[in-house]
Amino acid sequence: MTRTAIVTGAASGLGNALARLLVERGDRVVGIDLDGPERRHSVESTGATFLACDVTNLDAWRAAASTAHKALGNLDLVFLNAGIMSRTPAQPIDDDPIALAATDGYRRVFGVNVDGVVFGVTALAPMLGSNAAITVTASTAALGSLPFDPYYAATKHAVAGYVRSLGPVFTARGMRINALCPGGIDTNIVPDPLRAAMPASTFRPARDVARALIAVSDTNGSGTLYTLTDDDSLITPVN
Repeated sequence: MTRTAIVTGAASGLGNALARLLVERGDRVVGIDLDGPERRHSVESTGATFLACDVTNLDAWRAAASTAHKALGNLDLVFLNAGIMSRTPAQPIDDDPIALAATDGYRRVFGVNVDGVVFGVTALAPMLGSNAAITVTASTAALGSLPFDPYYAATKHAVAGYVRSLGPVFTARGMRINALCPGGIDTNIVPDPLRAAMPASTFRPARDVARALIAVSDTNGSGTLYTLTDDDSLITPVN
């Protein structure tokens, strides 16, 4: 069955792998990312349609939602996946994390990771079809702590609480919203010093995590957080 899907952060990493998997199984996909020829080429290389949108801006989200609805009709699947960390990948992770609050990274990480989810839900909810599913990429940082980047952890705790709280609201509307809390993923947001200090096996391939996101979107419940497993079940509920 062909379904319609939106993926944010689709130009690289997990979002790119996810868009490719969805297209491969026959879905009609719109991949959202910031504008630019390289990002456009990367999204279109998956077979998805590229749509430029700054996910930190509600007006931009509303315009993108309208464009996507015209192209796809009612939406079956939405993957709010775009995410960043407070530091750029090359920054050290052994400095004072409290000082990060004085940097542009602090505002930026909340804009992408929190506003990008909340505004996405706000703009796309009216475009969702019956039994549609929104799946949010959270993090295991939402279930614990991340001392070297407390602001990234705070954003993931925020979206986890948002998803849990909206669960019954979506159920009442005949739709679902859930989140996946993966651990380390082999993408370009991983800080270089962290990657160098950890075994390569710590970071799962993006395609494997993308499969788990699709599994979350296929679940029946709403308002649930999931983590990854090491077996064929792919995911397990946290609550």
